[in-house]
Amino acid sequence: MKVNPPEKVLQFLRWFCREDYLEEIEGDLTEMFKKQYESAPRKAKWNFIWSVIRYLRPEFLKPLKDHYQTNTYTMHTIYFKISKLLIPTVFIAVIMMIVMALAPVKINRENSGKMEAIVSSVKQGGLKDIVFSLDGVRGIYYISHITKKNLNADSLSERMIDKKVIIYYAKPRFLSYLSPMTNIIQITELRLGDEVIFSEFH
Repeated sequence: MKVNPPEKVLQFLRWFCREDYLEEIEGDLTEMFKKQYESAPRKAKWNFIWSVIRYLRPEFLKPLKDHYQTNTYTMHTIYFKISKLLIPTVFIAVIMMIVMALAPVKINRENSGKMEAIVSSVKQGGLKDIVFSLDGVRGIYYISHITKKNLNADSLSERMIDKKVIIYYAKPRFLSYLSPMTNIIQITELRLGDEVIFSEFH
């Protein structure tokens, strides 16, 4: 039997996601969905929904003008279908996140928070992101698989476990505190001593 992710959620992803990222993101999420579906179909569906929501971030969104050109009837249909999959409170939060995120934010040091912390673990996440756990710091800090370039979780783990690092991270905007993904935080620059390990700053 052919298994595919929820069609309306896929349509939603295709609506908001930039075309230069869409193929890779959709491919990764679909592959993960099919693997999980074999053992836990219900869990696979919910994980797929939350994974799509996770990409509602400025760097993955189409320009605002592209959204205005989308057929209004089609978009209302997509929103209606998605609302059946998500509980009302979460759905409202998602819509607010979309409105908030459509205003592009330039990634730079001025728009980033800064912290120093000891790395307790470095792992590859389900979306092939590089995920960091930090001693005494709540939340999940990650480097996106879209922007990580040649970085590898295993080699970073060997270098960074129990080491103090400097992290710049994307500050959550006000409405994003309503999101269930508030504790998942994107790293915009990572330093080990004077060495820049990763940076999205240009």
